[in-house]
Amino acid sequence: MSSLLLKLAELLTDEYKLQRSLRGEIMFLKAELESMQAALERVSESPVNEIQGFKRFIGRSLRLLTAAKTQHQIATGIRDMRTRAKEVAERRNRYKVDSVVIPPSTATYIDPRLYGMYEESEKLVAISGPREELTELLMVREGTSKQRKVISIVGVGGLGKTTLANVMYQQLKGQFECNAFVPVSLRPDMKRILSSILHQVNEQSYSNTETWEIVKLMNKIRKVLEDKRCFIIIDDIWDESAWNLMEDALVDNNCCSRVITTTRIAGVATSCCCLNDGTIYKLKSLSHDNSKKLFYKRIFDCEDSCQPELKEISEKILRKCYGMPLAIITIASLLANKPRNINQWNSVHSSIGSGTENFPSMENMRQILSISYYYLPSYLKPCLLYLSVFPEDYTILRDQLIRRWIAEGFIHGNDVETLHNLGLHYFNELINRSMIQPALINDRGIVGACHVHDMVLDLITSLSTKENFAVTSHHHQLTHLPKRIHRFSLHNSDEEHSRTEVSMSLSHVRSLIVFPGAT
Repeated sequence: MSSLLLKLAELLTDEYKLQRSLRGEIMFLKAELESMQAALERVSESPVNEIQGFKRFIGRSLRLLTAAKTQHQIATGIRDMRTRAKEVAERRNRYKVDSVVIPPSTATYIDPRLYGMYEESEKLVAISGPREELTELLMVREGTSKQRKVISIVGVGGLGKTTLANVMYQQLKGQFECNAFVPVSLRPDMKRILSSILHQVNEQSYSNTETWEIVKLMNKIRKVLEDKRCFIIIDDIWDESAWNLMEDALVDNNCCSRVITTTRIAGVATSCCCLNDGTIYKLKSLSHDNSKKLFYKRIFDCEDSCQPELKEISEKILRKCYGMPLAIITIASLLANKPRNINQWNSVHSSIGSGTENFPSMENMRQILSISYYYLPSYLKPCLLYLSVFPEDYTILRDQLIRRWIAEGFIHGNDVETLHNLGLHYFNELINRSMIQPALINDRGIVGACHVHDMVLDLITSLSTKENFAVTSHHHQLTHLPKRIHRFSLHNSDEEHSRTEVSMSLSHVRSLIVFPGAT
């Protein structure tokens, strides 16, 4: 809608010598669309497909104005748009919206209750039990083998595997000569992963390691580790072949080294442990009592602060989360940003689906994340969808992201300072709603970057594709690309595939984003 209004405003300038009657038509249409925008923002809060008429009208109108070159073409297009606007305006009356929703201009600060969930492992809910069990498994006992030992944490997405692995890493890394923590993800870039391991385990500085051949990287890692006791975390492995490659690089030198892997796939966990002195650790969902602690901590700081009238509906909401930490934190963050009254909470509870018989927790997880997206204010939705252009496990720098949002037109303001402050407000609000996770937190508590959980990334990528908001090279085959691409992001490390994509016609692309490994 913003793009369409800007086009109409451009037509009213002296650059276009239009007849007075046509200028009047444009002014009428612009006023009509401005009043319609409020209805669109309200309707956008619903996942129900109620705005297709609006969307088709806006899309057609924007194409007409973009393509128009002569006064005659503009006049024809404007009259067609006015007719359609009158038809669409009848739908607007259903919503009875009196004013445009304007995002708050005051600064939003990150909810201090969130910091503990990412930094203070001692205060993390229900972490002590799994931490003690893993510590026991990792201990070196007298008379036992000095071979490298592998512990594979396995469980569904959103269960807290990465959080637990990070807790162990922070607790034990000081006991080893060298350490590394690397995310793998669904489509691993093995050069990047091996390069990251090499930089972390060796104090020596290397340049352009991502251009090295995989064999050279593996040999260098083996040489560095040949006489050192190391502690390595390999997070989020999806494929046995990725593990096999990294295992060859992590030489077993009888120095009591330890490796922790995390995966959703039982077969991968078995592969990680079968040739080593390994143990599969099956991470369990939270108990009902611990689920309540996590839920109330996020909203009220403690259970005692919950109003009595909200306790029953809280129990009902928690039963639909199935003890999944990500689901609990996400829904609690949504409720923390809503008025604390039973009608609002009942509405959220009713929006959560009942799941499926076989995988209720996973189905509900997707439903809960979807609800959190649809409850976002309209100005935050494109900011969140834009994160779908980044690769998995990517560290997204805050200020760089804000500049990208501004360049895309998601943030509106009159000067650079206003734009940046609004962008900072949007960034912090997404953290407060647990849609993104803070990263690179300095000593003063300032968040310098963010990560997107892979389940959130999966959701926003799906929504982004459905809305033709952005296209990534990993999620589309060349033969199935949309005819009009607005934002195109290249992640692929396959050289031939990448060259083919770049040679395509990208005349409709507003933004082309290329990440290392795609060229």
